[in-house]
Amino acid sequence: MFKGVDVVCFTACYSIAFVFELARLRFAKDSRLFVLIPFVLTALGAVAHASFLYYNDLLQNDRFFSSAGGWFSVLAFAVVLVELYLTLVSKTQFSLFLLPLTLSLIAVSLCVGNVAFPPAATCVWVRATHASALLLAALLSFFGAVSGYMYFWQRNRLRRNVAENSLALPSLEWLSRACRFAANMSVVALGIGVASGFYLKIFSGTESRFDLASIGTPFVFVAALLSRFPKRRARAVDVCAMNAIHNFVVGAAMGVLLFSVAFGPNSHWNPPTHAETNANEQVEADESTLAVPPAQ
Repeated sequence: MFKGVDVVCFTACYSIAFVFELARLRFAKDSRLFVLIPFVLTALGAVAHASFLYYNDLLQNDRFFSSAGGWFSVLAFAVVLVELYLTLVSKTQFSLFLLPLTLSLIAVSLCVGNVAFPPAATCVWVRATHASALLLAALLSFFGAVSGYMYFWQRNRLRRNVAENSLALPSLEWLSRACRFAANMSVVALGIGVASGFYLKIFSGTESRFDLASIGTPFVFVAALLSRFPKRRARAVDVCAMNAIHNFVVGAAMGVLLFSVAFGPNSHWNPPTHAETNANEQVEADESTLAVPPAQ
């Protein structure tokens, strides 16, 4: 039934839902129809997106993370799931902030492509852990950045006594907890991603290629970890602001690293070149020749 689902199907659903959210913000602030239609369209898009991932990545390539395009598509799908959950729980227009991020990630996945690369057979689970941890870190940092933006926006609205019926936003306490949770958990996910990445670089059995993401991710992890140490004399409002700024910075750094991973010429996501494959085969042949004792 869903085998023929294409990118256009769920992209159109997300785009129309975002247009309805903009129309609701401008023309129909209190209309229940304009509340229901974007949510239904986003849910239908999520169903089509899940079917696309299943038939085009899991069945054809045996795993979701076998290509850069599939990784970014899974990240976009995770953002949509978070948006649907938060919309149900908090009754807030999270789609106004998260759907543009989803559409951007889908555009990146289309630009990168879906050409699968052959992973090392002995490191399949480590590669899956590495990709999943970085996906979770990126998702949490992006969500924390959006929550921080909403925190500052809501704080500014409360200072100016702006009417709440113009745009429904969560309370400052809720946004503060979301910022703190995203900041803490993104550091944990980054640590797992960095550790599994080092394992792949050292014990994968192939020639390691260091790019901006391989070098920059450990620095981002160390900086994010050091920034999470408690600030003793800081006020509660200052702590909330620091959590929001932390998520902004980590989210921006993750965006730069992911952009370099997607479009960098020497990205570790790219399959080994023909010269590297021949060099590895020649090294293995030389080692096997040295291991054989000379004939008597």
